[in-house]
Amino acid sequence: MSFFGPVFANPMVGLEYDRFINASVELLLYIVGKSNSNNAASKGTIRSQQEAGDLDSSEVEIYLNLGSVGTYKQIIRDKRPFSKGRDGDKGYVEADHIPPLDSLRRAEQDPEFWMLRQRNPALYDMVMSLRDDPHGRNLLTVQVSTQHHREALSTGNSRASRAVRGVLARRIARAEVKVMLKQAFIIAHPFVSRQIRDHAEIVNKAPTERILISADRTMDIYRRAFMEVIKYYYEKRIITAIEVLELMQYVENHGYTDIQSSEYKEIFDTVKRSQK
Repeated sequence: MSFFGPVFANPMVGLEYDRFINASVELLLYIVGKSNSNNAASKGTIRSQQEAGDLDSSEVEIYLNLGSVGTYKQIIRDKRPFSKGRDGDKGYVEADHIPPLDSLRRAEQDPEFWMLRQRNPALYDMVMSLRDDPHGRNLLTVQVSTQHHREALSTGNSRASRAVRGVLARRIARAEVKVMLKQAFIIAHPFVSRQIRDHAEIVNKAPTERILISADRTMDIYRRAFMEVIKYYYEKRIITAIEVLELMQYVENHGYTDIQSSEYKEIFDTVKRSQK
């Protein structure tokens, strides 16, 4: 039956018929207009939809799979359906290796690296895997917003970033995994990285905020992601059960924000020295 089927099944004439036709046309115009409006909104930027009140930060977190943990290959394959196709939402997220690939590569150049095979065979294998997997496609990453990844001290080619990645490289070579992970969390966290730069009086241009994510939500995203990183390192037998418990308590208490901790102080001092 056509849309206007009832008209022909029950013929109406005069004013009644005209009213029916007018109402039907108005309904069709409303449906088409509503559809076009929704399509236009979907084509706007995520931030514009947030500013219009169509999306809140919890929906953005879910939509972009922020805080998802997996190998780089898994993240690209499974956690970015929103970026597929010509009209996909691209450029909103990046994969953050924890620890940074640069730290793993440089660990092999450390004088003590030759002992890592005996001290921590699983960590040694992780470092050596980069020979066949130079881009770390099979290594652990966290999906984070591009703006937060660019703000992290672990990212980029600044003197400060290169210096702190060197600290992690030494920890890796010496099999000091617990401390290395604590410091990896410090330099991966955008707020902590910003705090360290500010205290070290380093002027750093803030990345463009393409999405709006509250401070509390950001803290929670990173807390949950760091917990998953800890589990991964335990499953790979890189850390012990006792170290897992200490690291989980460290993350639960946001230990990476503690400016009095020895791990934080070493990173901060390294950043300060890098500017001289």
